[in-house]
Amino acid sequence: MATQPGHRHDLLVIGAGPAGAAAGYWAAEHGLDVVMVERKSFPREKTCGDGLTPRAVKQLHDMGLARTLESYHRVTGLRAIAHGRTLELRWPEHPVYPNYGYVIRRAELDTFVDGAAVRRVGETTYPLVRDAGVQLRTVDEGRVCTEMLDLYQTDGIIAEPAGALATAALDDLDLDADTDVVCLLSGGNNDVSRYAEVVERSLVHRGLKHYYLVEFPQEPGALRRFLDEVLGPDDDIVLFEYVKRDNRETGAALVGIEISERDAYEPLWKRMEASPLRIQLVAPGTTAYRFLV
Repeated sequence: MATQPGHRHDLLVIGAGPAGAAAGYWAAEHGLDVVMVERKSFPREKTCGDGLTPRAVKQLHDMGLARTLESYHRVTGLRAIAHGRTLELRWPEHPVYPNYGYVIRRAELDTFVDGAAVRRVGETTYPLVRDAGVQLRTVDEGRVCTEMLDLYQTDGIIAEPAGALATAALDDLDLDADTDVVCLLSGGNNDVSRYAEVVERSLVHRGLKHYYLVEFPQEPGALRRFLDEVLGPDDDIVLFEYVKRDNRETGAALVGIEISERDAYEPLWKRMEASPLRIQLVAPGTTAYRFLV
């Protein structure tokens, strides 16, 4: 991490993993000038590093990350297996700590836009940017994903999320056609295993992928009528999750639909409104979207 020559920090935290990041966070919250160093690239995997105990959950809640955790798998205890025996151990009730934990891949604990999205502006770096008289722009994560795909598919450039920020921001700038522009790209932290996630975020951002809760009557031909009367010729079902319940007349299904172009959404929605089926959009950013999708 680069700092101003001669500047003295109050605290140096070596290691920017969950423990180091929490230490730096609380120190900064109490007014200390903190600098953190980390030798590894983010995101990274870690063996036996995916389980969060109730004490860890409480710590993340106190750091303002409660809503972020809600989209991950919650566990109410542990299962211990050894020497042919299995023990189910539930987290106990406690006056301070929750009675549940979470399972989160260590790589997903790292901020998605690595090195770019931070909860608090740096006290060392922000004055440098402010005094330089430059404009600061925010870029949607989905737009960053779209730019990453464009760079790879069009220019053969592999960029990490933070590395694609510069070119992703160009769409919001009013530039003349002959303007010279310099963009800094980087790709050292790109994780190819997250390519499917990048594609998903890009499709949702461009309005080409949508999710719905559809209540189907439990009778023969219900799905066929949905395909014939609601879907267009170029619409494609990319997700269908349905659990049959014998004691009910209808059953809800989570349906993901990918359309060929953004303008095809309005006709699709009008056909849904005209359908006798009860259809509800699962909008990105909602609690239902984080839980179901």
